[in-house]
Amino acid sequence: MTAPIIYEDTIESIDLIDDNVLVGPNYDILTKHIMPGGLEVPPIGLGSSDDLKKNDNQKISQFLNAIESGYRLIDTAYKYDNQRHLGLAIRQLMDTTNITRNDLIVVTKVWSTFHTRERAFENVKMELQDLQFDYSDFGLIHYPISITPHESNPREYFTYSANGSIQTPYPQRDVGYLEAWRGLEAAERLGLVKYIGLANFNIHQIKRILSVAVVKPVVVQVECHPLYRNDKLTNWIKAHNMSVMCYSPLRKCSPELVNNNVLQEVADKHKRTVYQVSLRWNMQRGHIVIPRSFDKHHQKENLDSLNFALDQQDMDKINAIPQLQKIIYPGNLLPISMPSHPDYPFGEDDDN
Repeated sequence: MTAPIIYEDTIESIDLIDDNVLVGPNYDILTKHIMPGGLEVPPIGLGSSDDLKKNDNQKISQFLNAIESGYRLIDTAYKYDNQRHLGLAIRQLMDTTNITRNDLIVVTKVWSTFHTRERAFENVKMELQDLQFDYSDFGLIHYPISITPHESNPREYFTYSANGSIQTPYPQRDVGYLEAWRGLEAAERLGLVKYIGLANFNIHQIKRILSVAVVKPVVVQVECHPLYRNDKLTNWIKAHNMSVMCYSPLRKCSPELVNNNVLQEVADKHKRTVYQVSLRWNMQRGHIVIPRSFDKHHQKENLDSLNFALDQQDMDKINAIPQLQKIIYPGNLLPISMPSHPDYPFGEDDDN
């Protein structure tokens, strides 16, 4: 059994209920993301994609700082290998403050090596065990691609054939992720997840899910930022009554975004940062954003994007920024051989 991790700093009293950051005129003009059953999801949360350079205490600190700053929505995934850290952080807060599990909205994701009904259901239970939770609020399929699981190591996220291609148990298209969806539906029916959804799916793949789903997806995670608006996909998702949750909304703070003249002009006008303008633009398009940050100052800076508003002229200027390719692509955070997978979602003809 893994030894418990102890966060070294003192945790001050926290009261999310009295936090005023999620109320006020600049918040009220944003789209309300209200799920069936009444759960309202805030328009900004904390992304927490894996960072191998961070140690255990830094990972716990990331979550403690975010919750202390006022975040209620936390995005996690089995592949990020940080759900244990979030669980420990929340347990410490519950023991030392008035925070309860119900104050927080937690997203989990089934990984691609668990694409059978039984294994997807089992992956949900594994995530809950790491989190020390009875349920997660959202359970998503992380990618539509299905990967043959490693024989002995469930934390081996990719397995490869001799020719370097990703091994898949399903050579046919549109099989594995539909099986995984059945597993998520079972988890939802048993109360292990409250809502289910998708990540990194294209329009064709979402249509396939909708054509067989007993429980419909309520949210889809996609890459979306001022340099990659992803308009066709995000507009289609919203038109079909699902919420868009944007990962990498700051394009991983790339120089192309940070030094963009249009974003800087709008930021100067409002006496804000390029990061805040980028997040606010996405939220005013009706999206949920989940920027990642380990730094408490940057977490607060991102959250402060709730406290001002862009006018239509600002929105039009940002919408006219020339577009670049995705920041998440094979060779950059994804295996170079991924496009050869039958369910690779980001091809030129896949409406993504």
